[in-house]
Amino acid sequence: TESLASGRVLRVSSDGGDASEEVVASCPLGFASAWSPDASVLAVNGVPESGLAQLGFVRPGGEGRIEWWPSEAHEFGSSFSPDGRWVAYTSNRTVQHEVWIRSFPDGETERQFSIDGGSKPLWLESGELFYRNGYRWLASRVALTPELSWEPPRVVFETDFVGTSSRSYDVSPDGQRLLGIMRTREPVRAKLHVVHNWFQELKEKMREAE
Repeated sequence: TESLASGRVLRVSSDGGDASEEVVASCPLGFASAWSPDASVLAVNGVPESGLAQLGFVRPGGEGRIEWWPSEAHEFGSSFSPDGRWVAYTSNRTVQHEVWIRSFPDGETERQFSIDGGSKPLWLESGELFYRNGYRWLASRVALTPELSWEPPRVVFETDFVGTSSRSYDVSPDGQRLLGIMRTREPVRAKLHVVHNWFQELKEKMREAE
């Protein structure tokens, strides 16, 4: 498992041991996002000197240096393909958030995956790629060979939930169950009241108070 504290990414054993390994010494305004299938690369999200949310990659055991994917858009929320050759992520390059797929590690090939909005992708070992659009989850199985291809994403889940800044859900390996943070009660809906001639009413109340 990994955690982020003061811009550092630390890896600790899930068996409760005290020993920890520093994977990233400093990740500006960032957090750990996803491991590659062979755990040789950690994808992170951060805000480097460009001032935009960017995708970065670091190899544990090295110097902890982040290799950023420069972009003129905000990009975040990455997930590796089962073979580690592709990365799905969220980008707002088309104004609204959409899920894109980019070749890894060269980053030369890019394809838009979602349509009509999408964010927070999750790529299962089965090859199915999930993402969120509002309260809907959509998915499509992605063929990685002989070339990248998929059918139009379909709606697979639809429910209310509590969102977070990072990916706020998980999917079982067989793709049949969704794990999320559900609301225990309906959210409070605020009402907006519009008062006409409020200044005149205020003056009348002031005269009454004199």
